[in-house]
Amino acid sequence: MISVPDKLLETWEFDGAKSYFSDRFSGHSLFVSRQNPHFATSLMLARIIGKQLKEQGLHYASQYTLPVMGRYRHQLLDRDVGVYRYDGLVVLSRTRSAAVLLEAGSIINRDEEMEMNSPERQEVVAGAVAAAMREFCERR
Repeated sequence: MISVPDKLLETWEFDGAKSYFSDRFSGHSLFVSRQNPHFATSLMLARIIGKQLKEQGLHYASQYTLPVMGRYRHQLLDRDVGVYRYDGLVVLSRTRSAAVLLEAGSIINRDEEMEMNSPERQEVVAGAVAAAMREFCERR
């Protein structure tokens, strides 16, 4: 799920329950940490995953560089495939192996949430990640 500041969220009612959304943003995100002892390997893997997702016609969430994102703002390390730096996430920075976090899309975007629920979209993302892992393993 793509995070956005509370001030960018809108409210709506669905099935009698109050929900929050932001249809302004969509796309997947890839994160790595410079504090990871295997940063270079993490970045290489993230770039390969991003390339595979891009080849499937998917786009990355570009809003993380915007000042309006506040505490959710991150440095963009690869503008072509959308790899961001996120040092504050323990699962990325404190692990003893290469690590990449993939947010496959934005469930706060109502249209994208529906797309992500489809078996077709899930197959595209899973296929891209599997192809990226094959390529990564072949390079190593």
